[in-house]
Amino acid sequence: MLQSVSLIASNAAFVFPAYWALRQKAFAEWVLYTSSGISSGLYHACDVGIWCALSLHVLQFMDFWLSFMAVVNTFVYLATIDETSKRAIHMVAAILTALMAETRTTRSSNVVLVIAIGATGLFAGWLIEFFTHYRRFSFSAELFLNLVHRWQTFKGWFHNLVKTLVRRFQWFFVLAGFVALSMAAISWSLESTESYWFWHSVWHVSIYMGSFFFLCSKVNAIECENQGSTSRDYQLTRQDSLSRCEDPQANA
Repeated sequence: MLQSVSLIASNAAFVFPAYWALRQKAFAEWVLYTSSGISSGLYHACDVGIWCALSLHVLQFMDFWLSFMAVVNTFVYLATIDETSKRAIHMVAAILTALMAETRTTRSSNVVLVIAIGATGLFAGWLIEFFTHYRRFSFSAELFLNLVHRWQTFKGWFHNLVKTLVRRFQWFFVLAGFVALSMAAISWSLESTESYWFWHSVWHVSIYMGSFFFLCSKVNAIECENQGSTSRDYQLTRQDSLSRCEDPQANA
């Protein structure tokens, strides 16, 4: 009874990332975390013989697939890109993780593959954001090609990139997220027939808390800074416009 309760009740940790996603109005992430927690609870309830809402195979697939998607989706959430690009990355991740959940579901290498897919999605998001940013400022092709030969320009760009990354995240939560993710990977590898109920319960708590910490690490101050700079530019333009309008009257 203790083992059954532990396997089912440990899924309640999904409430933490689901609540934070709902608070940030990230509704897609909220649906994913909530569905993952519920499907995992239903799977383990069926696995221990309490009640089966669907067939055991379907519930097992939903449990692992949504867990994989929760990890990948958390990484992609950290990239500040448009929804169209996010949907494309999510579709690719959904196909890959579904194949992983259907074939050799419980192999330990799946954890490494899921983290690699999530990190690749985050890197792709940063690349999209980078090229969108420079396209917005209309840099010439000649400047881009000569960038390698301009050390000062490259040094300034790298400094701004590091400063942006430092400001974008609360690094205490990033560290806590990696600790929780490492704990999830360790618990997955330590699972055995005798200790499955304990380590898999730890996996549930670790994977959801890791997602929660990573969600908390993202700072939305970038948008506020962009809005502030836009507002300042508008005020300067307005003052300049007013001064031009007032000059003819002064001269008259």
